Amino acid sequence: MNFSNIFKGLSKEEKLYIEQLLEDFDEDSQTKFLIKYKLKRKNPYIYLLLCLLGFLGFAGLHRFYARKYISGVCQFCTIGYFFVGTLIDTMTFINKTSEANIELSEQLAFELRESIYQRRIHIME
Repeated sequence: MNFSNIFKGLSKEEKLYIEQLLEDFDEDSQTKFLIKYKLKRKNPYIYLLLCLLGFLGFAGLHRFYARKYISGVCQFCTIGYFFVGTLIDTMTFINKTSEANIELSEQLAFELRESIYQRRIHIME
């Protein structure tokens, strides 16, 4: 399934990882996965915008967006690790969102495998 047309701005690493995940699924499951992934995928430019808000005193919002709650609280309480952490995250926003999206794809693939497994068990009963 060619999903590159659906998703704009995928990093090479993210694209390869999703292709590997989708190899295990039939076409119907791939479609379900891609729909959920598209809805939950983190946009790198929203991450960057939230990161830049850290310089205005709203540090850590980008970490919450990337589902990194503990470091988000730490950045919020320390004003973005005294702005150094916010500066580093601003320079590496593409990698940070790619990592968050890969973790998301792992979680969604696991959930999909679980639902397929549960359906098979239910059919056998």
